[in-house]
Amino acid sequence: MDERFNRTLKDEFISLGNAVTDCALFNQKLTEWLVEYNFHRPHQALGYEVPVEYHYKHQKVLPMSPSSTLS
Repeated sequence: MDERFNRTLKDEFISLGNAVTDCALFNQKLTEWLVEYNFHRPHQALGYEVPVEYHYKHQKVLPMSPSSTLS
């Protein structure tokens, strides 16, 4: 999964001229791209769902149990 993300980052962000030398500008562009990638762009591997929607639909809430501490 990480390898696929890295390839997508290279193909859809870096290769399109977003590799700039100004660090602040690069971070701004990368943040905008990541928001688009995770909150707006459907992903084939997720059945064409947006990652954030997929996460909330499929996350499992684990029950909480009391913890014990030693006195």
